[in-house]
Amino acid sequence: SDVRSATHLPHLLRAAAMKRQRSPTVAAVTADHGCRWRPRLSTALWGMLVSAGTAAAGAPRRSASFTLPLKEYVSIAQVPVPLPRNAPPTARRARRQIHVTEYYGKIAVGSPPQLFDVVFDTGSGNIVLPTIKCSEEVCSRHRRYRSQSSSTAVQLAYEDDTPLEKGQTDRDTTSITYGTGKLTGEYIRDGMCFGYGVSKSQVCTSADFLGVTQESRFPFMELPFDGIFGLGLLGLSTGPNFNFINRLKSNESKIEPVIGFFLRALTADEDSEITFGSWRPERLWAREQ
Repeated sequence: SDVRSATHLPHLLRAAAMKRQRSPTVAAVTADHGCRWRPRLSTALWGMLVSAGTAAAGAPRRSASFTLPLKEYVSIAQVPVPLPRNAPPTARRARRQIHVTEYYGKIAVGSPPQLFDVVFDTGSGNIVLPTIKCSEEVCSRHRRYRSQSSSTAVQLAYEDDTPLEKGQTDRDTTSITYGTGKLTGEYIRDGMCFGYGVSKSQVCTSADFLGVTQESRFPFMELPFDGIFGLGLLGLSTGPNFNFINRLKSNESKIEPVIGFFLRALTADEDSEITFGSWRPERLWAREQ
């Protein structure tokens, strides 16, 4: 079977847990969403879920939107086939291969901009970028964020957006454990732009994210992208300020909290794409229009 999904990292197909250090709170989340491939499928589901009923009275009119072309990374995973209900206790489960396609694109972070390739992941709720503080080879093989090089970077002490004071060393971190990988990150806020380096126009907003200081060698070592751009809903994030969709809902954002995916047929000579702030009706499959 062929499963195309923008929702999970290779081999990280089951449960993920997020743990905030210095706190007993542990939130378990499941990142096991997928979609059967249909030609010319456009998915604006996440945007529609979060945008419904969010327009507050007197909220500023927003018109900024941008469509970003996506690259594809295909991996093969082995999954067990469920046994029939009447299977004997000694029955062994067969396994089958599935092809998992992940979609990633380029974002710019900070001032001046630092470019990163990130996988757009609807099965998680945090933006995660490796930082220069992570000196292990798994990080150094990818582009790393340098907060000292950005005039708009704000180091955060806690998830409630409290800035880290000069000389302060006491700060919270979050560890995210996936099925076969783990990472730990500090809290940072900076500007993010879509379109820089790939278009003459761009759309920008600010976002809180996890700056990775440690991560496991597998599976991150083999991945072609630098970080993870979580697009899941609020319950999958470290906190409200770390949820990208929630940030778009604020009055400070010029981008509507709407996100649309277009996933191309692999035989078609066109790009898959993600649109922020809107969705493209012409990308809908004919039966869905």
